[in-house]
Amino acid sequence: MNILPATFESIDGKPIVSIKVGDEVVKLEVPTELVPAVINSEGAISIGIRPHVIGLIENSPSQCIPIKGAVVDIERLGFAVDAHIKLGNHTILARIPGDSSLNVNDAVTLGLDPARIHLFTA
Repeated sequence: MNILPATFESIDGKPIVSIKVGDEVVKLEVPTELVPAVINSEGAISIGIRPHVIGLIENSPSQCIPIKGAVVDIERLGFAVDAHIKLGNHTILARIPGDSSLNVNDAVTLGLDPARIHLFTA
């Protein structure tokens, strides 16, 4: 599981998670049922994202939020490609289809589905 630092806030009663990616802040409105009871105030949290739920934006469902990064390593597994993606100061693992033509140093835009992340206290 990829773990990233984030912040949690409520805007107009909607739970919002913000992730800093380089100079950009990506805001995700997460379904209320995904917010654990232990996150009962605004502030620092951690989010968890499983590698198989992160994909290239062009192959992602419409509800996915785009996040830009750069490929720093590739592991070709045949059926899949494990791509290590640099997002600001953090590197995550994304498992994408094996027919991908990604290469190291490629700029990529990933699709992140807010309904598929996990929230943890920081």
